[in-house]
Amino acid sequence: MRTLMNISLLCFLGLVLLIPNMAFSHSDHGEPINDKQAIIVASKYLEIMVEKSEASNDKKLNSSWAKVTDKTIFKKGLQYFIVSFRNIEEQKTLYLLLNIYGEYIAANFHGNFKNL
Repeated sequence: MRTLMNISLLCFLGLVLLIPNMAFSHSDHGEPINDKQAIIVASKYLEIMVEKSEASNDKKLNSSWAKVTDKTIFKKGLQYFIVSFRNIEEQKTLYLLLNIYGEYIAANFHGNFKNL
């Protein structure tokens, strides 16, 4: 009888300890974005990147990037978007990687991202 009570008590304590973890195990990101929203969000990140480059006198992204109009979804997966920005003046294309909730992950000039 005592063994059964100990087992029951351990099971109950285990469940009590799991409940808070289950409640906080997911994060609320909102709804996934669509293609059009991905381009809009990526454009805002590009604006921020240009502003930061100019503020720090960093010549990585000059002001011509703020005027880019050639914006497209380069690649789309189940968990990400890659948005491309073609800068005719610079003769370069910048690729921004976003998750499906529109959060910035990375950017580069070649469009290949690790683990995609």
